[in-house]
Amino acid sequence: MTTRRRRKQGRARPGSAAANARKRAREFRAFDVSTLNIPQGVNFWYIDDAKPKRIDILAYKVGKGNPAADEGTYHYERTYWAHGSLGSDGKTMVVCLKKTFGKKCAACELVEQLKTDPDCSLSADEIKRLEPKIRQVFNIIDVASPASRRKGVQIWDFSFHKFGRKLDGMINDEDEDDEYHTFADWIGGKTLKLGIEDNKTYGKSVDRIEFKPRKNYNPKIMVKKVLCLDDLIKEVSYEEQKKLIQGTISEDQDEELTAERNKAMKKIRKMTKVQLKKFIKVNELGVDVDDFDDLEDLREAVADEVAEAAMADEPEDQEFDEGDDGFDEGEADLEVDDEDEVCEALGDVLRAQDVAY
Repeated sequence: MTTRRRRKQGRARPGSAAANARKRAREFRAFDVSTLNIPQGVNFWYIDDAKPKRIDILAYKVGKGNPAADEGTYHYERTYWAHGSLGSDGKTMVVCLKKTFGKKCAACELVEQLKTDPDCSLSADEIKRLEPKIRQVFNIIDVASPASRRKGVQIWDFSFHKFGRKLDGMINDEDEDDEYHTFADWIGGKTLKLGIEDNKTYGKSVDRIEFKPRKNYNPKIMVKKVLCLDDLIKEVSYEEQKKLIQGTISEDQDEELTAERNKAMKKIRKMTKVQLKKFIKVNELGVDVDDFDDLEDLREAVADEVAEAAMADEPEDQEFDEGDDGFDEGEADLEVDDEDEVCEALGDVLRAQDVAY
């Protein structure tokens, strides 16, 4: 005999993404709007500070190409893949044509070329940052205040690893009476209260999710308000993508990256493991000391992080006099005995790059 609960799950009513929310969570364990076609008049929502956020994520009728839901059903997100840190300015992001659409991708070809180029000055970590990363797009209403509510449905584009992974985990681990998977339903859905973590190196991410009761939305209105997220993913031709990523690694950039890295190494190669550990912690660098048995390899990894920070933070027109760039040979000796004095001794190392010390 079919139970009431099973019959309820089997019905596909308008505005209910509950079934696909569970399906997506099971199957997907695992920048800017240049990757999206945002219609005129639609706002783009983003996390602007570390204060808690309250949003309603809303289901939409799935179009073509969604990897987590069948066309014609209701779902709450569209997953796609994107390459970042491209172009002459290092700020270009493009949709990965290969992973998203199964087509030839110029950005993927560039990454493979850099991996096999013996003369490439980029480190393995720097090349890894050019690889495609998984992202998600959502229809949301910011319900934190009456003013934010009045903005209506907005588009949120965010890294899967900074939000979606945690959401999937909570749906997978829900108790039967939690019904987290109904959060995006127009009727019977839930408001998500998001706790935000702000990391100097990796930026903002969601580190807590609470599901709160909310009022129902009128299906007759919502069907006209929510966007088909599958139609937003920007698919460009191979040739157009090739033009967009031109200049990612020019000869000038190669020379500049090498110069910055050499400057960093003049100081970093003098550091002990204890000093490096303190230095990494204070500046929140993305290097785990425990991953390195060899001290020289650890120094190399820290130097790569410092050089990248220098390239990202230094204004284009800023100039430094020789000996005033924080990496000059004549600066203070870093071989200090007191670990508490390490930060002070290293202050000059990153002064020009505006990194915390």
